[in-house]
Amino acid sequence: MLKKLILWLTAGLLLLILFLQIDLDELHYSLIQIDWAVIGALLSLQIVTQLLLNRQWQRIANFAGIKLSFGRMLYINAQGSIMEAITPGVKVGGEITRAVQIARFSSCSRSQAAVVTALQKLFSLTAFVLINLAAAVYLSRQSTILDNSLVRLAVYTALGLLLTVFLLILIMSHKKPPSHPWLGAVRRFFTNLLEQILLFENNKKELAIQFALALLIWLLYPIKLYLLVCQFQADPPLIYIASITFIAYLIGMLPLFPGGLGGFEGTMSSLLTGIGLPLGSSAAITVIFRFITFWFVIILSLVYTAVYRIIPKQIPNRERMLSDES
Repeated sequence: MLKKLILWLTAGLLLLILFLQIDLDELHYSLIQIDWAVIGALLSLQIVTQLLLNRQWQRIANFAGIKLSFGRMLYINAQGSIMEAITPGVKVGGEITRAVQIARFSSCSRSQAAVVTALQKLFSLTAFVLINLAAAVYLSRQSTILDNSLVRLAVYTALGLLLTVFLLILIMSHKKPPSHPWLGAVRRFFTNLLEQILLFENNKKELAIQFALALLIWLLYPIKLYLLVCQFQADPPLIYIASITFIAYLIGMLPLFPGGLGGFEGTMSSLLTGIGLPLGSSAAITVIFRFITFWFVIILSLVYTAVYRIIPKQIPNRERMLSDES
């Protein structure tokens, strides 16, 4: 509990330091400058993003032999999103919650449920890393943020290590895992994971669909940022905007603060000034973008979770009332 409190306070302090550097009048003017129609379009686009993400989860679960309806998977993802809001950027809490709920609703083993979360993470992060490699190369040539050779080396090293891990997983899928008795649940998990990876490799169509879904979901985020930036600058460079988006998410994923708060906002605001936007406008764009892609998702998740829990209770009551009337 104390650790979580310290994380939240540190994230809040970073945000406070960021906003103390901003002219509040300029920030207010920038916020009211954004068209409400654009906000509505961005909210709708975020809902589409969440539905596509949910579809990806459902397809992976079904492919692994775990049958879950779209609505039930949406409920599981909603609970995972809520948990991610209070855990650090690596989102371990959210993935554990999803695995537990998948096992609960499908009566599969926790090892099988964990495989589903691992597969989704594998597809999503592999696409994310590949996109970030391109973004880092582009920003290193266009922005002074990555001009420092040490910073550039650190970014490339981190991305290279992540990509190596994914490649090793794919290579290991052709090898039989060791049968040491002390491995227990860990061995069962990796055995199931490697078996599922082999199935995906043998089903090229499903493999292509999963990577296409992962890429589409990630590529929707820079589109949202681009629409926001267009409210302040005519015809901003789309590739630069996309690079900013993915580098900010890379920093936000570091396991430092709940939900990546602080690091994400600071990175995005700083990088947006590189296209000539004042810090107040950059902060306003970051605030709106973060609300739509993070807090709005949490609100939707809370509402859907509440509705999902209420509806099953109402159905038996209605049936009982109809029975009494007859």
